[in-house]
Amino acid sequence: MVSVIIPVFNSERCIGRAIESVLSQTFSDYEIIVVDDGSTDGTADAVKKFGDKVKYVYQQNAGPARARNAGLKIASGQWIAFLDADDEWLPDKLRQQVELLDGNRDLRWCSTNRYQADERRKALVGNKAAITKALKGREYFPNYFTAAMAGKCPIVTSAIVVRKDVFDELGDFDPQYLRGQDIDMWW
Repeated sequence: MVSVIIPVFNSERCIGRAIESVLSQTFSDYEIIVVDDGSTDGTADAVKKFGDKVKYVYQQNAGPARARNAGLKIASGQWIAFLDADDEWLPDKLRQQVELLDGNRDLRWCSTNRYQADERRKALVGNKAAITKALKGREYFPNYFTAAMAGKCPIVTSAIVVRKDVFDELGDFDPQYLRGQDIDMWW
């Protein structure tokens, strides 16, 4: 099972799309955990519309690292995936990653490429040609090693699937960072 952890703060306008992108996965063995980091808008109502498809946890505002850590504490999956509230996944993301990880037992995590789509999210529902066209002129990382050698962190938290026991070794996300916890964790 994959535990999908979505930290959220005042994301009423986009959280529904993020959750829908998980519910649209071709891989179905997952749980969705939304950790609300003290939202003051309609985020809670937007999440609760999904009913028992989503575990909703509210905490006082403590930052995204603590929200991710709270999700980790209640996650029941062998694998952990994170999705930021303003991100979306393509439908085969989890299936492809879990197949890769299950087929290569020595791997403990993997990451996908990422695409920066326009506001209408057209690239996320198109085919490869549509995605390529939408990306024209936008930065993305087609090759991890090339990006790493250029000093860029090509790993984003929404692209990762990681074995849960890795956090026993690495520890939690560091709450001192309000931004860039993913760079601190993965880099």
